[in-house]
Amino acid sequence: MDKCYTEMITKQIPEFTAKYRNLNDKGLFWEMIKMEIRASTIIFAKNKAKQKRNEEKDLLVRLNQLQEKLRSNFSEATKLEMDRVKKELAKIVNKKTRGAMTRSKAQWYEFGEKNNKYFYNLEKINHKKKHLTSLTKEDGSIVLEPKQILEEEERFFKEIYQSKNVCPESANLEHFFDGLNTLKQEEADTCEGLLTLEECTNSLKQFMNNKTPGSDGFTIEFYRFFWNAIGSIMVDSFNYAFENGEMSISQ
Repeated sequence: MDKCYTEMITKQIPEFTAKYRNLNDKGLFWEMIKMEIRASTIIFAKNKAKQKRNEEKDLLVRLNQLQEKLRSNFSEATKLEMDRVKKELAKIVNKKTRGAMTRSKAQWYEFGEKNNKYFYNLEKINHKKKHLTSLTKEDGSIVLEPKQILEEEERFFKEIYQSKNVCPESANLEHFFDGLNTLKQEEADTCEGLLTLEECTNSLKQFMNNKTPGSDGFTIEFYRFFWNAIGSIMVDSFNYAFENGEMSISQ
């Protein structure tokens, strides 16, 4: 993780907590802190990307100058400098390729592959797969407008998950419970109640890397690095949701 980024966020977290300390809703309190962190992250990432683009541009200009100089007057010093510039450019290309691979979720690539276009196209394809462009309704009609698609999705899932008086002992549900292992009462009791910081810390350690445990977009590496600063705030938001029977936006 970028050192400048981690230092910036480490410094800002206490500022964000002080800014929203008067909020009684601990779920909202955590959401507001994440909102601030996300905003700072976006600004940092944009500035970092701009800095890298300028660095690459300067290296390309420098490389052209060295090539011209080498053609007109060969020297070992010029050649060594040109090799150094090429290595710096190669580092930038490799980093851009790894970023495109991560976003495109490519699982492997040939050693030495420098074809960024492949990974960028794969990234675009994956992005398109995540978005519905059309939806067929129950009556057979097709919806194309994004707003209408969202409304139909909302209606569909509301109908599926609406509360119904279903008896678990009815004949229609018997096959769902055949051979099902059930918890003992003592085991079931341990699953209820408030979470502890220790429980969440242990759970955090079991996550795989390069995963986002929630819809907020923050990776597991982010939570692990800043856990000492945000862990108790996050656990408080979970317990607040349990006690009040309502989860926050990203939970």
